[in-house]
Amino acid sequence: MRRSRCLWPVVCSLVATTAAAGQQPLRSPLLEAIARESARLSAESPTPVQQSEDAAADARWEKVRGLAAGTEVRMATRLNPILTRVFVAADEAGLTVLNLTDRPLSKSERRVLLNLATSHRDVLLSPDNTYRDLVEHIDRVALRELRLTASGGSYWQRGLLIGLAGGALIMYGVASRCGPGAAPAECSGYALIIFAPIGAALGAGAGATIGASILRPSSGRVLYTAP
Repeated sequence: MRRSRCLWPVVCSLVATTAAAGQQPLRSPLLEAIARESARLSAESPTPVQQSEDAAADARWEKVRGLAAGTEVRMATRLNPILTRVFVAADEAGLTVLNLTDRPLSKSERRVLLNLATSHRDVLLSPDNTYRDLVEHIDRVALRELRLTASGGSYWQRGLLIGLAGGALIMYGVASRCGPGAAPAECSGYALIIFAPIGAALGAGAGATIGASILRPSSGRVLYTAP
C-alpha cells in the first residue's frame, strides 16, 4: 500500500507534465483509475498538522488513562460546560465517572461510593452493579476538557494579617491620646504595650473570619483538551 501511495503522485505528475507540454494525456483506464484513487487518498490523508495534534491528544489521553481511581475531576463536554465527577476508569473509547453531585447523598453514602471508586472500581464497572444510575460513561469524542479539581481556598490568611495590623493601629490610636485633660495612663508606654496586643488579637480574629468567608476561584491542572 505504501509503494502504491508513492507511485500515484509520480503518475499524476507525469500526466500533468504531458498536458502542460500540449500533448494529450494517455487515456489509459488504469492511469485514470490510479489518478482518481490518488486524489481520494490525498483528500482523506491527515495533514502533518493534524497528525501532530492527534499525537499530542493521544499523549494527553494516556495521562487520563493513568489517573488514580477515585480522583475528583472537572470536565466540560459538548453538551455540558462544567461537570464535577469522580474518575473511575478510562479506555480508548472514553471514560467512566461517578456522579455524586446531581443526587442528594448522605455522608455515609458518599464515603461508601468513594471507597468503591478508589479500591473496588470493578464493582462500578460491572454492567449489573447496584449504582448504575450514578455511573456515567463519557465518550471521548464528546469530551472537550478534563482537569483536576483544586480548591482555591479562602482569604483567611490575608484577612488575619490585615486584621492584626488594623487592630493594633486602632488600639494604638486609642491608647496614645495625649493632650489637655488626658490621664497620665493614656500617654504611658504601658498603655500601648497592653492595648496594642489586645487590638491586634481582636483584629486578627475578625479579619480571619471575614477572609475565610471569601472563597478564591477554584483552579486545577488541565489533563486533556480535545484537538
